[in-house]
Amino acid sequence: MNITDKLEQLIGNTYLYENQQIKIQKVKKVSATFVVITDKRTFNMYESEAIEFITKLKQLNTFKNMSTDITEIPKEDKMQQIIFDAIARVKNDKEYIQQANAISNLTTQLINIKKLELQMLNKK
Repeated sequence: MNITDKLEQLIGNTYLYENQQIKIQKVKKVSATFVVITDKRTFNMYESEAIEFITKLKQLNTFKNMSTDITEIPKEDKMQQIIFDAIARVKNDKEYIQQANAISNLTTQLINIKKLELQMLNKK
């Protein structure tokens, strides 16, 4: 797959790029450069820069909860991914709710432990 195809696959998606949320609206090649038009700004880049641009993009996960859209910035955190997977599964499988509740309770306990560790470090 060439770089033009890779960039065109990004159209319509929302990403985090250098701590800014952007939605890719249009991509085109002009001479030896690529132009990526987003809802925030326009990027002009050579092919090597376009490859780097793609690697820096982090896709945002959007979950629909009732009538509210929740957009969460992804992190390379395994626990967070487990929670996102559980949310998606609960939406499709109501029998999974009991297991999701257990995940939620365990996650809360982990958070409480980390808070306690931070409090103890701050008192030193």
